[in-house]
Amino acid sequence: MPRIKLNYQQSVAKTQPNLVLELKHCLEATRSVGQPLVYEYELQHQLVRVLVIWDKWRSSSLENRTAIILAAYQDQADQEVALASGLTIPEAVIAGFLPFRIIAALRKGDSLGHEDCWKVMLKLGASQLFEDEPRLYFATRKEAEKMIEALSQQLPGSEEIWQIIQEAGSMAQEDIYSCL
Repeated sequence: MPRIKLNYQQSVAKTQPNLVLELKHCLEATRSVGQPLVYEYELQHQLVRVLVIWDKWRSSSLENRTAIILAAYQDQADQEVALASGLTIPEAVIAGFLPFRIIAALRKGDSLGHEDCWKVMLKLGASQLFEDEPRLYFATRKEAEKMIEALSQQLPGSEEIWQIIQEAGSMAQEDIYSCL
């Protein structure tokens, strides 16, 4: 069988430069919340395995997602990407990478409504790709706790309503890392 080498990465970077640039800016920015969620797993000798969870992947093929990630990391002198994957938040939830979800546990008589909560959740990066409501998911409880702090700052008086739940059937964190 013939061996054919394709330079797919460059063609995607040229056809979708806006996503490459946006991801590059996200990699350079120091932000604590929002999308994309970028998980870098150190392997050996400055090699990393990168998982970028971002709803903007929705209309991109898996090959395009990988090429965009590789193009965005091209200028990162301290790291070389050994494996790159891109998933939307719903895809990552299904795959078991994001087991922790934040919900607004509103009670009768609360001064806040679901719309107030959803608005601030969207502002801080909630996924809109679910049919029922905006959702916030995270790989670790610590990330979810950080988000609750940010939600409470954005929506004063909401500290008591935010709850972290672990999705049923999700994998333990150490099992997730072994799959990568």
